[in-house]
Amino acid sequence: MGLVIALMLMLGACSTQRLAKIEPTYTVVNADAAETDPAVEAVLVKYREQLSAKMDIIVGHTDEPMSKGRPESKLGNLISDVMLDAAIEQSKLDVNFAIQNLGGIRIPTLGAGDIRKGLMYEIMPFDNEIVIVRVKGDKVLSLMKRIAEQGGVPVSRGIQMVIEKQKMASLLVNGEAVDPNKDYLIAVNDFMATGGDGFEELTAGDHILTGILVRDALTNHFLMMQAKGQSITARIEKRIVD
Repeated sequence: MGLVIALMLMLGACSTQRLAKIEPTYTVVNADAAETDPAVEAVLVKYREQLSAKMDIIVGHTDEPMSKGRPESKLGNLISDVMLDAAIEQSKLDVNFAIQNLGGIRIPTLGAGDIRKGLMYEIMPFDNEIVIVRVKGDKVLSLMKRIAEQGGVPVSRGIQMVIEKQKMASLLVNGEAVDPNKDYLIAVNDFMATGGDGFEELTAGDHILTGILVRDALTNHFLMMQAKGQSITARIEKRIVD
């Protein structure tokens, strides 16, 4: 009886049953081909108007265009400095410096003129939070060597690094050589803190969450400058030189 049951199970497993036949079809959708449904458009239009009203709010002004790039750039300096200031203000800790991955800045250039709130979502479309990572100096050295190999990424004030042939030739943090055994606090976004873009050194440290989105920190900085009647500015300060 056991042999019979085993043979029945084997035969059942070997048989193939086709329950359905699937034939895929493809529809190309683009702005020219799509037809507007008047009923749907009537519902969407009021929300579109509300969203446009919020996104068109002017949050700041800059007199000059600021681009991102390597080894150092005005837009990269601006964003990383804002991250550092926000991390210090929120945590009340002596954060040493900040790093922002270049790919996380999603526009190549912040153009001169008024800056509208909608542009904040173009610069930083992802809800990345500022995280403070506590690591030993040996991890800082390893991290900065990795950044040198990449040709530089946006870093805040406090960093002075020289790159030669994609290798770190020298490094100072707040004017001092890095102590491999000392604790350092670095402000980064949560993508980097979890090893994004290859920054594995940041996964080894203690993480302190600030609850502040990079985009919100940037927007708040712009609004603060606007309230003071000041334009948004940034300078190249030889933070990273190659």
